[in-house]
Amino acid sequence: MKKYLFFLAAFFFINLIVNIANIWEDTSILSGIYLAPEFIVILLTLTITDKIFPHKNTFLYFFASTIIIFISLSKISFYAVPKFFHRSFNFYIDFAYIPNLLHFVYNSIPLWKFTIVSIAALCLIGLFYWLLYISFRTCTTQTTNYCKEAYIIFLILFITHLCGLHLFHPSCAKEIKKQITFIYQKKHYQQQYQFLLQDAVNKSTNASYNLQKLHKNNVLLFIVESYGETIFSKSRHFKLIQPQLNSFQAILDKHKYNVCSNFIISPTFGGNSWLAHGALSCGVKTFNQIIFDMLLDSDVATMARYFNRVGYRTISVMPGTTKPWPAGKFFGFDKKYYSWNLNYQGPKYGWCTMTDQYVIDYIHRQEINNAKKPLFVEYVLISSHAPFHIQPPYIENWNDLQDGSIYNNKPKITYPIVWPNLSNATEGYVRSISYVLKSIEDYLVQKINDDSLIIILGDHQPHGTITGKKPSWAVPIHIISRNPKLLEPFYKQGYKKGLIPLKNPPYKGMENFLYPFLQNFSE
Repeated sequence: MKKYLFFLAAFFFINLIVNIANIWEDTSILSGIYLAPEFIVILLTLTITDKIFPHKNTFLYFFASTIIIFISLSKISFYAVPKFFHRSFNFYIDFAYIPNLLHFVYNSIPLWKFTIVSIAALCLIGLFYWLLYISFRTCTTQTTNYCKEAYIIFLILFITHLCGLHLFHPSCAKEIKKQITFIYQKKHYQQQYQFLLQDAVNKSTNASYNLQKLHKNNVLLFIVESYGETIFSKSRHFKLIQPQLNSFQAILDKHKYNVCSNFIISPTFGGNSWLAHGALSCGVKTFNQIIFDMLLDSDVATMARYFNRVGYRTISVMPGTTKPWPAGKFFGFDKKYYSWNLNYQGPKYGWCTMTDQYVIDYIHRQEINNAKKPLFVEYVLISSHAPFHIQPPYIENWNDLQDGSIYNNKPKITYPIVWPNLSNATEGYVRSISYVLKSIEDYLVQKINDDSLIIILGDHQPHGTITGKKPSWAVPIHIISRNPKLLEPFYKQGYKKGLIPLKNPPYKGMENFLYPFLQNFSE
């Protein structure tokens, strides 16, 4: 009797591991009872092998355990990536993001927590391997001892399934085959992507853009992390952000600013911000890492290089970059400010190395106050980065910011959010966006006294558990200046007066911003 109980426990344990993704998707433990065809195939293979080569399966048990873990993680990825990022999972592309994911987790929680989590994860993996090994050995031994009975049971289960009584979960074999096909056809996809890059090269070599209509005014581009259409389309978000938008609009009106807004489609969703930066800067739809990497090796001219050609000093501000980034050379900025260049002496806020308010003020003191020629400044802001659980307070008097030490004596604003589950992140998310907009609002009022052209743009929508099901990939874009003539080209493109964009899809892609911009401001 014990043998049967051990067999059943081992059998259902392995089956449960393979079905973890199904349980998560259906939110029911009953989903773990359905048989996983991948497990049945592996068990049959081990049984046959054990018949041919008795007592020589030790390595095969570990190999089978590795396959089971791989299948389980693959199933989780096939479900989780569409849920959170609203795109299909891709082995070749997404496995390369694992170091970035680990870096994100490392920088989002205290070191002691990361250490404990890492040790616990390694122990858990070791425990799973041991349990799977024992379970496979138990199942194989019993099915070998009762080989005929086992084969009859498997045959009955298969026939029953074919007759319409579905006892098996769908296999992931088709999905894995599709992933392998993508890898096999990688060169074909690269050839297709090359046409997009060549089109951008042709545009950059066959036209001259003097940007005379900017009249040498500074252009300040604020790329706001996770600032998505959901802020305006979801009532639970909009009712929280509306007071900030109303305040912002009133302040702009009072100080003679003009503003118009629209939505634009980002090439990415929920993360991978650099893909949005690539599309905006180069006029190429960088919708995955392959085409982005190809872009870095291309002759495509970037937005910064166009400004360089007409006498602007170009500056990139990336406080979220914490290690050398050789790819930054491609974008052609005269000066790059990474986290270690910003002289910040305050605390971190989760993943965020520093506050956006400090970054904006520091660059104004270092660059804009001392500018001897017109500036193009691209700020890649980070205070609204997921998981939104630790946020900075707002400093009313900008003169107090100095080197950021003031934050050491200010309490952090916290929310009970645990990544990756952001289902309760509404308040934290909206507050983070409100904080960034408040920082830009006060900056325009207190520091800008000329006709600078201000562009505020979201890089992508936030995490899928924040936006809900079937969201668009749209992000808001705002154009602001005291000179109304600088806004005229945008009105002609369908931008709406004010800070609240008109919901009038279809929207243009982010890759379609650069060349109309260059044309509209050139004579």
